[in-house]
Amino acid sequence: MSRVSGTNKKLLALVEWGALVILLGGMLGYVIFLSVGNGKANDRSSVAEVKAEETEDTSLRSVLNQEESEEPENTKKEKAKVPEGNFQVTMTTTWNYDSIDIPAEDSYIENAWDNTNDMKFIVALAEDESKILYSSPLMPVGSFMKKIPIKNVTLDAGSYDCVVVYTLYSPDSDEETGKVRVGLKINIEN
Repeated sequence: MSRVSGTNKKLLALVEWGALVILLGGMLGYVIFLSVGNGKANDRSSVAEVKAEETEDTSLRSVLNQEESEEPENTKKEKAKVPEGNFQVTMTTTWNYDSIDIPAEDSYIENAWDNTNDMKFIVALAEDESKILYSSPLMPVGSFMKKIPIKNVTLDAGSYDCVVVYTLYSPDSDEETGKVRVGLKINIEN
């Protein structure tokens, strides 16, 4: 009988080790799941790019609304993690232009998926905000813009303190819901 009892102890120890390995594997899997953002696709490849050349606000909104309605429900991104009335700013804060005629490779502004409002933005000189260097089209939540040009202003080579003024809009209408201002440094080489 002591032989059976010893075999049962070995079997019990093996089962306990197996359970421990399964438990640790499950915990490791859960940690990995959490570290990739709960399985959400928040990477840059899933964000829509708005071209800097687009200027028709109403046609852009109608095209985006048509595209959104054609998207299957199970593939739409979760929105509105930023509390109502707040705005998550995602941008590079120094833009380097080789020439005023060539868009800056490192310029980037995003209307993050976590925001609740569509937006437009302007880039203006901080010392004279009437000198607008760029004015964007409407950017819905989840869109971004890169390689942003300087338009309608002549600037010499040098470094300029600027401001980006975001104007926020209700996603269902053209109603302005607020403004956000962020500092920006623009460097022009030639």
